[in-house]
Amino acid sequence: MARIKKLMKVNASVRDQDIILSKLSMNKHPTHERLIENMRKSRKSHLDQAKQLALSVQKDPGPRLKSRDLSDSVLQRRYNKVVRNLSSKITSELPLVREDPSKVEELHVVRRDCKQLRYILEMSEFSRPPKPLVTLRSWQDLLGTIRDHDVMIEYLQGLKRSTELQVALNIEIENRNKNYRKFVEVSRENPVSRFAAKP
Repeated sequence: MARIKKLMKVNASVRDQDIILSKLSMNKHPTHERLIENMRKSRKSHLDQAKQLALSVQKDPGPRLKSRDLSDSVLQRRYNKVVRNLSSKITSELPLVREDPSKVEELHVVRRDCKQLRYILEMSEFSRPPKPLVTLRSWQDLLGTIRDHDVMIEYLQGLKRSTELQVALNIEIENRNKNYRKFVEVSRENPVSRFAAKP
């Protein structure tokens, strides 16, 4: 588990660097060329580390399961418990992140929890996706966009200031605020909360 957690962290770093590279590449400027080159070197190093971790995890045989752990009743109880717990967590986290746009990490946690709940719900069979699942997909898209802005804002704030970079930072902050307001609006109704209340 420790290796898997480390792999997830390194993968997240590579993803963040991909976001930054993508945004820097959109604006052709001499300052950006140097930043892009440094970012590519850092990304390659992190990607090599991720590959080594992935290979070591792949060699691990994984946990041993007993047939009683896979019975329909046990799996259904586990499924229901995970859905309840994630729904309760999201429902309790929403008011905090909807009232304070500066809660960057908390918003990232909500995004991660929404993603987990979405994938769990997608394991069920249904003829038409239920409203909570449709909502989670919408929230996840918006929260992912906000996260991309947050990653870029943090990166730009860590650089030595210049007029060019300040303009880029201002644009990123403005777009982040616009997407955050959109999330606040669409998250006013929370169909996920109905799962939290189920025993």
